[in-house]
Amino acid sequence: MNVHQLKKFCFLCITMGLLVSSCNSPSSRAGGGGPPSGRAPTGDYGDAPEGGPTGYPAGFAQTGSFPTTFASNGARTLDTGEATLGPGVSAEEDADDPNDPDGVPNLTNTDPDDGLIDFFITLTAIPPPTTLTVLVNGPQGSSGGTYWLNAVIDLNLDGEWGGRGINGEMEWVVQNEIVQVAPGVTTPYTTQPFAFSNGNTLPDGAFMRIALTKEMVPPDWDGTGEFSAGEIEDYFIRLPDLGGGKTGILMVDCDGPYRPGQMVTCNVFGGNGRFTYALVGPFGGNVPVFAARCVPAPAGGPLAAPAVVMCPSGPGKTPTTWRFVITSRDPKSISVDGGIITGYTDESSSEFNFEGTPKDMDVFVLAMEGSYVHYSGYSMVLVDASVYGDDPAPMANANIDLTMKGPGGSETQTVTTDEDGTAHAEFTIYTYGNYEVSVDNIEGEYMVYDPTLNAMNSVKVSVTAGESTPVGGTTEIGDFVFAFNKAFQTKDAGALFDLLHPAVTDIYGDEACHTYIGSIIETPARLEVLNVKELASWLWEMDGHSTSFEEAFTVEVNFTAADSTSQVDFHLVQREDGTLGWFTDCGEPLQ
Repeated sequence: MNVHQLKKFCFLCITMGLLVSSCNSPSSRAGGGGPPSGRAPTGDYGDAPEGGPTGYPAGFAQTGSFPTTFASNGARTLDTGEATLGPGVSAEEDADDPNDPDGVPNLTNTDPDDGLIDFFITLTAIPPPTTLTVLVNGPQGSSGGTYWLNAVIDLNLDGEWGGRGINGEMEWVVQNEIVQVAPGVTTPYTTQPFAFSNGNTLPDGAFMRIALTKEMVPPDWDGTGEFSAGEIEDYFIRLPDLGGGKTGILMVDCDGPYRPGQMVTCNVFGGNGRFTYALVGPFGGNVPVFAARCVPAPAGGPLAAPAVVMCPSGPGKTPTTWRFVITSRDPKSISVDGGIITGYTDESSSEFNFEGTPKDMDVFVLAMEGSYVHYSGYSMVLVDASVYGDDPAPMANANIDLTMKGPGGSETQTVTTDEDGTAHAEFTIYTYGNYEVSVDNIEGEYMVYDPTLNAMNSVKVSVTAGESTPVGGTTEIGDFVFAFNKAFQTKDAGALFDLLHPAVTDIYGDEACHTYIGSIIETPARLEVLNVKELASWLWEMDGHSTSFEEAFTVEVNFTAADSTSQVDFHLVQREDGTLGWFTDCGEPLQ
């Protein structure tokens, strides 16, 4: 990954996938110094290549010169029964012992090390801060006490430890961190953050040595020395290889700039995992982006990557900045023979801007609800009207003209919508009777009123001496009516099919319902809500089948098909995803 990639996408908290292949081996006396003399003691040694191939990319050291054997003063711990990295450990006579008791000779990079459980890179800066998480184990019957944890990584890929990366990054990454070992207890320990990079590059395949030792290691440790107790484990760190690529990080790019009112398009790519997302803003201006109206919706996540997410915006003051943040939902790590593959759970974000003159938006009434309240000597008719844009999205600061007609004449009020797109009007009356409040006009900056899109044009309130029951329609019903009318307007049979309640296809099957909807979609049709009755139980009976529902909306509508309009009851029932579904006769039942 280069510096351009790191700067283009604001990466956060990314667990990079790494293939960690390792060995465990115990060793000797407290760290550093030149080559020892005499016979190699039995202990735990590492297994990084000393004179063997590194597997590094071309241009870097192809042969390892890591201090692993006793002759090179490779790190070793003598007593493996007091503290270990993970529960598994074996002792051998030197790193190249052909009779290694665990059955796998060292210097082959295939020993079953089990101490490292996570390698976590946070790509918020160059170099990126990184942590290791290891399992610190106190065997049964051990003494416990204070131990030191150290790690070196060959950041510059020169086949040795103890140097520095291109920008001075230290290869001694974990330096004498104190850990407490308790007999019979295995505890995860996460290190302090360290720099993991070679300049602006993440070192792919770099060898790492982790040492848990009874003694501190000396300054400028290079992976050498003998220690009285503990364990040594070596790994190579490999970035994820997903679909042939070397980057398992999910990334997002939202492009732009946009004009207020345009659809924002965000591309999620770079991985093949699942993710959720959120919108953060606005910053600077006040152009709204309607997260609840994004497709696919965040409430339906996690989503599969790669993906394209589209979110509607509205008019507002520019310049405005938003941030689109994705969070991967993949596993952090997977243990494998000889090491660990860490997943690519991550967060990434992309900023996008709104500039220039907002795009005009068609606005309409999505829902109206009316009620009344009695006071001493007079009453009031109360009306809420929801104004939406053509995405649909709630429109703030829309001025809506409402006219009430009834006994005693008529009255017109102009009210303004709030941030949720709702305007509230109160009409004073002195006589019981039937009143109707209708929409005359909607005005606002960069708004164009289109009454043909209205889900409701008016609401009727019958004022009596008794208590009021709200009448009209909710935005939930308005959402359905908008989608229903739009499907006929655009002749989108698939969209109309998607609005069906699943009970319909349970009776008729998908094929019959697709055929039926295909036969009616060419005929111009639309619904206009007149009134909505209270939620009540409903028994749907059709073609010898009956299905009961505890709660259903009975909606009084004007249904217009071709040039004919009739007033009918339309039943809507909530589906599993919380949206409303409709009912129809698709033809012949399956049974």
